[in-house]
Amino acid sequence: MQARTIYQIYPLGFTGAYPKNPTHLTDLMANDLQKTLFGAQPIYAKNKTIAFRQLTAWLPYIKKFGATDILLNPIFESVSHGYDTLNYYLIDKRLGTNAEFAKFVKKTHEFGLQVILDGVFNHVSNEFPLFQKALKGDEQAKAFFQWQDMDALTPQYFENQHELIQLNHENEDVQKYTIDIINYWLEQGVDGFRFDAAYAMNQNALGKIINELKRHEKSAKFYFGEVIHGDYVEFCENTYLDSLTQYELWKAVYSSINDKNFFELAWTIERQNAFLDYFIPQTFISNHDVSRLNTVITEKQHLKHAIVALFTLPGIPSVYAGDEFGATGEKIEDYHGDDCIRPQFPLSPPDDSSLKTAQLYEFYVSLIAFRTQNPWIQSAETKVLHKSNEIIVYETRNLQNSLTVCLNLSDETVNLHGITAEPHGYSLTLND
Repeated sequence: MQARTIYQIYPLGFTGAYPKNPTHLTDLMANDLQKTLFGAQPIYAKNKTIAFRQLTAWLPYIKKFGATDILLNPIFESVSHGYDTLNYYLIDKRLGTNAEFAKFVKKTHEFGLQVILDGVFNHVSNEFPLFQKALKGDEQAKAFFQWQDMDALTPQYFENQHELIQLNHENEDVQKYTIDIINYWLEQGVDGFRFDAAYAMNQNALGKIINELKRHEKSAKFYFGEVIHGDYVEFCENTYLDSLTQYELWKAVYSSINDKNFFELAWTIERQNAFLDYFIPQTFISNHDVSRLNTVITEKQHLKHAIVALFTLPGIPSVYAGDEFGATGEKIEDYHGDDCIRPQFPLSPPDDSSLKTAQLYEFYVSLIAFRTQNPWIQSAETKVLHKSNEIIVYETRNLQNSLTVCLNLSDETVNLHGITAEPHGYSLTLND
């Protein structure tokens, strides 16, 4: 079994291609990631063909970092943030061309990395050509979408966002349309898809889509869905997805640390064990939709505790680009509330001397290497050996291997179950 670690990039932000009119965001995007690590203010790319050259320039760094996969958030032609799709068959013009993307995929594979795309198949932009056709009364076009009132041509909006129109996946034509799009990109060398807002899609319809894709695939692909809460096992069984995003673990890790309440993490660990007979969850402690870990963790001496948890608990971990440099950014409930957690990056990665001084880089690299050397952790079960407000000890194990971990938020040295952790420290012991 290969240990999988995903490096997540939000390309429209990473390359400075977003938004349509970047002027008012200049100050907002000049965050700590740019100012302290890279020493530069964001400069939005005038030459859009630079985007995939920039992403290609980061490939050696991502490989050295230890990742196996690159997850690219939306890259299809869209109106603004990428989740308001206009054309599923075109690379967003702000990023480049289909040909440039094809070269990027080829180069990524040469580095031994896989490419996963973010598939926004639940909804489209209100400017989507077929939706505009539906608004003119075309019956076949209307059948592609969900409606609050079809006679009044009032569509079903995704989460009450009037610029996002929900597709009707119960329509077999929409299912075929989705399958055709995915197959097109698989033929271009893409290795998998993240299904954005999978939780909002009809499970049976999504299951038909995934089942059909798997029946005809020439080599195994990776499909995982964005699910925030609910019956994870039932969802995975109904949809045939390979994995689901583990938002419960994300929340339990940071709030257990901040609130000094490891009972929450213990409960989540035990609940996650029930998933493992059915699927391996996609785990994370930060992503493009939530505030950065370095902003969320209130006591910075406990940042590494969260990272240790990510890489010593079962799952398919992902690292959101910039977290390894201690990037900060708070998600705000506003139209541009995600912008400061999706900053622009330099055209090329920091040099080795800069990486040595980066706040968390070496720590991430060492834990990813540890996971690579111990791939069994990915699907192992976890037993909580001790839990209190400030201390948790757990054992991640399978039939042949075990790993004991202690996370200590207290002011005292602890020695429990044969493992010692200094005050506000952590410890892990691999048991042969």
